[in-house]
Amino acid sequence: MPKTPDPSGSGASQPLAAWTIETESLPERGREVTRAVTSEEGAALAKALEIPAVNRLTTKVRVMAIGDRHFRLSGSLDGEVVQNCVVTLEPLTSSVAAKFSAEYRPVDELPTDDGVINLDDDTEIEPLHGNAIDYGRVVFEELAAALDPYPRKPGATFEAKISDADITPPNPFAVLAQLKPKEKK
Repeated sequence: MPKTPDPSGSGASQPLAAWTIETESLPERGREVTRAVTSEEGAALAKALEIPAVNRLTTKVRVMAIGDRHFRLSGSLDGEVVQNCVVTLEPLTSSVAAKFSAEYRPVDELPTDDGVINLDDDTEIEPLHGNAIDYGRVVFEELAAALDPYPRKPGATFEAKISDADITPPNPFAVLAQLKPKEKK
């Protein structure tokens, strides 16, 4: 199971902690950023996601101001990861792609949901800490969600060896019969 990034904002367990966009110098029309993981970031992502490797990951994001200290991030990711086949446990290379969006607001303006989840809302509301948008955590979560939960090599099949003992469960009273003292004739 993937390790959840550190919610404290310290970035201690977050592989893409340095992926931020400053809001102070954001142009009125917004900013577009394209970024690819370095080999060190790919190794950290693979470790956090508990997969053998992240060979390639490129993101393209656009950030725009949508109000006073409110920002909208929209983007996509495209990459190649290595996962283990659930049948053979052999490495399996596959492509991943996802589109995502998030809205950033100051922490004191975050909505309280009282446990209610709106399934129609595709946009996540994220906390804005200081003057930087931390989009690395969003990319991490989207990558984790885009992974195949049951990767299987083409043609790999699981063949269970079943014996008659597996098909016919033992009689639960057989143990009691063994405990019963034998009568003498």
